Amino acid sequence: MSLREDLVWAGNELLRRGLTVYTAGNLSVRTEDNSGFYITPSSLPYPDIRPEDLLTIDWEGRVSAGDRLPSIEHSLHRFVYLARPDISAVVHSHSAYATTLAASRMRCGIPPVLGEVWGYLKGPVLLAEYAPAGSAELAHNVVRCLGQDRHGALLKNHGAIALGKDLRQALDFAEIIERAAEGFVLAQLLGGYDTDPESYRQPEL
Repeated sequence: MSLREDLVWAGNELLRRGLTVYTAGNLSVRTEDNSGFYITPSSLPYPDIRPEDLLTIDWEGRVSAGDRLPSIEHSLHRFVYLARPDISAVVHSHSAYATTLAASRMRCGIPPVLGEVWGYLKGPVLLAEYAPAGSAELAHNVVRCLGQDRHGALLKNHGAIALGKDLRQALDFAEIIERAAEGFVLAQLLGGYDTDPESYRQPEL
C-alpha cells in the first residue's frame, strides 16, 4: 500500500480496535520525501475517508496539498515530528480508559505496571498539562512529556498519543497505552497496583 492508503487503513483500524469513536482522534505519517506529513481531515468519519481526502502539511505548518480542513491537532503532530526525527507516525486516540485516567482527579499518567509499558513505550506514560485542543501550548506540553525516547503520553482531560516507526507500530502502541490504562484503573479498585512485586512470596501449598 502507499502511505496514503496505509493512513486510510490505520484510521479504520483505530476505530475497529475501539481506540476512538466517530470522528474523534487523528493520525498522521511522514511523507515519502520527508517534506512534511499526511494527516487525516477534520470531522470526516473514518470509514468515509479516502486517500484523496488526506491533507499534506509542510514543516512550516502550511497545507501544501488537499482541499479539506486538516485535523485541529495538526500543530501537535508537527511539533512532535520536529522534536522526534526517530519516529514516522503519530496516532492520537480517544480510547476509554486512557481518556478516563487523563480526565480523573488522580492527575497521573500510567506507571510501568505492565512490562510492555517500559519495554515498548520506554515508560512510564506521563500526563501532559492541560491546554486547549489544537493549541501550540498543548503541542509543547506533549513534546516535553515524550522527551527523546518515550513512545506515548496522556493529554490532560483529552486523550492519548502514541508514536511509532510506522503506522502499524503507532497503532499497537496506542493499544498498549489503552490496555495499561485499563489495568491501572482496575488495579485501583483492588487497592492499588503493587509497587513492590518482588516482595511477594507464594504461599505454601
